This record gives sequence, C-alpha cells and structure tokens, in this order.
Amino acid sequence: MDTNNTPVIKMKNRGKFKKGRIPWNKDKKIGKQSKGTIQKRSNAGKKWHKKIKGTKIGIERNRKISISQLGDKNNSKGKIAREKNRQAHLREKSFLWRGGISFEPYSVDWTKTLKRSIKERDKFRCQLCFNDNKLVIHHIDYNKKNSNPNNLITLCASCHGKTNTYREKWKQIFKQIMK
Repeated sequence: MDTNNTPVIKMKNRGKFKKGRIPWNKDKKIGKQSKGTIQKRSNAGKKWHKKIKGTKIGIERNRKISISQLGDKNNSKGKIAREKNRQAHLREKSFLWRGGISFEPYSVDWTKTLKRSIKERDKFRCQLCFNDNKLVIHHIDYNKKNSNPNNLITLCASCHGKTNTYREKWKQIFKQIMK
C-alpha cells in the first residue's frame, strides 16, 4: 500500500499477448453466432461501402455541384432574401418588440460617477459569475428611468446578455442577490 492508502495493482501477465499467438476464443461461439459469421457480416458491409465510394460522377455533374457550392458570386439572391426577412421582422412585427422603449433616454441621474459607485459597492465583480472584466450596470426592474442604487447591479457583458430573456425570473434572482 502507498502512503495515500490506495492499493497498488501489479501486472502479472505483462508481455503475454505477443504477435503470432492464437487467441483463446478463435473458434468459440459468441452467443448464437460463431466468430466467422460476425466476420462475414463485417466484410459484407465493407464491400457495400466500396461500391458507393467508387462511383464516378460525370464531369458536367461535378461542375454543377462545384458551382452550387460556391453560390452566387454577387450574392444578390441572399441580399434580397435578407432584406425581405429584415423588413418582415421590423418593429411591431417582431416578437421582441416592446413598443420602442429601448430608444427612451436614461434618467438625469445616470452618470459615470453613479455607475462607478455601483461597481465599487459590488467590489468590481459580476454578481452572477464573479468575473471581473467587461463590467456593465444592469437595471433590475428593466426601467431606464429608475436609477435608484437598490435597482442597479453589476454584471459582466456575458451575464448581462443572458438577462434579456425570462425577465421575471431574473428580477426575482436579482432581488434575492441584493438582500
């Protein structure tokens, strides 16, 4: 036994399996099938694979495939489709639209000194993952006008991005953290 109370396992049969040695189960049956049957089945799969792998594609077909993979050089179809998709999901048509509240200005109290004091209060650490880089100040009730220090919390950019979904859940979590 070692000093750390772990048992030492000794290898008795080192070097027993050498090149040219016949394995003990060469002609034994495995389950209901012999080893030879299993070997035949595995070889049958290889033959099928070789047939598929070796098929030749005509030169013209090969050229068409390569062109289709390159796509439109100007990407005009893609640009048109992207613009159409963008127009279809603008403003009120988007499921994320909240009536234009992201364009509202912050309150007059929202200053660099306020943000700095919140970061100092939170010891310059994200209050979710305790990371200390790319810190931002987050409004717990998602109201930009409410700059009360009890409504503000320090988060890293990654965690702040996560808080834009399931807002009610995050409000509860942040209220518990602030207690």
